[in-house]
Amino acid sequence: MPGWVDTLQSLMPQRTSLTRLMFLPFAAKLLLAMLLVLGLSYRMAGEVINQLTRELGEQIGERVLQEIKAQLSAPRQVNAINARLLSSGLISPGRLLELGPLLQTELELFPGLGYVHVANPQGAYLALERNKQTDAFELSRQGSGAGVRPLPVFTLGAQGQPAELIRSVPFDARQTLWYQSAVRNPLALSGFSAPFGPAGKTAGVVGADIWPIQITHFLQDLQIGRGTAVYVVDQRGFLVGSSSPQKLYSIVDGRLVRQRALQASDPLVRGMAALMKPRFGQDLSERSRINGQAYMLVSKMSNDPSGLAWQVVVATPEDNYLAAAKSTLRTSFLVVLLSFGAMVLVSRSTAKLVSQPLRRLAAAADAMARGDLDQRLASSRVDEVNDLTLSFNTMASQLQRSYGDLEALQGYQASILENMPSGVITFSEEGVVRSVNAAGCRILGRGPDRLLGWKISDLFDGETAWSW
Repeated sequence: MPGWVDTLQSLMPQRTSLTRLMFLPFAAKLLLAMLLVLGLSYRMAGEVINQLTRELGEQIGERVLQEIKAQLSAPRQVNAINARLLSSGLISPGRLLELGPLLQTELELFPGLGYVHVANPQGAYLALERNKQTDAFELSRQGSGAGVRPLPVFTLGAQGQPAELIRSVPFDARQTLWYQSAVRNPLALSGFSAPFGPAGKTAGVVGADIWPIQITHFLQDLQIGRGTAVYVVDQRGFLVGSSSPQKLYSIVDGRLVRQRALQASDPLVRGMAALMKPRFGQDLSERSRINGQAYMLVSKMSNDPSGLAWQVVVATPEDNYLAAAKSTLRTSFLVVLLSFGAMVLVSRSTAKLVSQPLRRLAAAADAMARGDLDQRLASSRVDEVNDLTLSFNTMASQLQRSYGDLEALQGYQASILENMPSGVITFSEEGVVRSVNAAGCRILGRGPDRLLGWKISDLFDGETAWSW
């Protein structure tokens, strides 16, 4: 016999009911099969959801990279246009302060631009920029001159002309980094500034740069799902954009200060930044826990020819999709319990179809052992049990007839003994009188009530002593 059968038999009690013997193994196998199916289903659902969230994060990351690429290409396009116009003579380099309408048109056509400006070696400077808080255009203009001078900043009129003075700041465009970089290295691919003028001579510098808040607007308008977060961070850890209401700047002592990702007010952004800080520059996708919740983290790098390196990080909560799987699993578990309960009832009922007739058979056999030979059993719906019932009824009928015949024979023998002229006395093995006929009573001169139960030594004693 196989070893597992011996083990199973050793676990079973020495005595058990037929109902348990038929029900428990079936119920155990059914429950085990259902639990295995549920477990495997949940595991497969988890794997599918992990793959789904990973692919979704990668798709979101790719869309953000495309937007960043488009926004970073805008300054190059604008600088190339302006440098070509000024170098070709279509616009006179000496009339820079009249370029306001052109710069306004460029900012309107490229919403990702933060400002566009132009300067020449004589100190003339013109700039048009977006206010980072109001999104309104502000015009800065400064004529030719030496050294640092006041730079007035105006609101922009309807025709691109200066309107209301907002402020004035000390400024010299020739000392700024964007101007000096273009002059020192005119062939650099920075994209944010470019020299213009005849070949081999610099007549001035044009510049443009992006407005990071536009990346935030793009991320916040992106359909990324409930609870999903996206942020863009540069190599120094400053936020470039975020899908949350997280602010990118704060005003400290009257000046704008950029927000570090590790110090963000949004706890999810802080948690993502803490995980990704040591892995800046890596493209990865992995399952991580942030603030006690499971997320699929996907990061992609944006490396611009200008040298800008930005990391796009997408965090998708697994509960966005796993919650539905858990709900389905709970429903399935409830269905399994109900099905198991129904199967229990059905199996117990089925077991009773066999066990109850057998119990009645055992009770009838006990009654027959006590002398009640009138026991009969009703038919069963189970063929094998019904065959056993028929056999029992047949046996009971035969036994009742045999017992009747035996009683009749005993009566006949008793009648013969009772009417015999000779005395007949029967004894047990212990020598005790068990029966005596009428002739025996007459011979001994005693009634049967005085003879039954006597010992042979007492009955045949003295003058009646029996000679052995």
